[in-house]
Amino acid sequence: MRTNEEIRKTVELSGVRYWEIASRLNIHEANLCRKLRRELSADEKDEILSIVRMLREERERALANA
Repeated sequence: MRTNEEIRKTVELSGVRYWEIASRLNIHEANLCRKLRRELSADEKDEILSIVRMLREERERALANA
């Protein structure tokens, strides 16, 4: 099993890109990928999953308004 599997699956299913998450965290995409190599704390996971949900909702609203 890969580290941070829940985050990776959620990102994959959501259509959100890792660079978008990194941008919201104010870090470079490469740094986010490095962070995911080791299991994150519950707080860090919650923060990233919250960003993924927010980005997905923003994308859905934009598509609905188009």
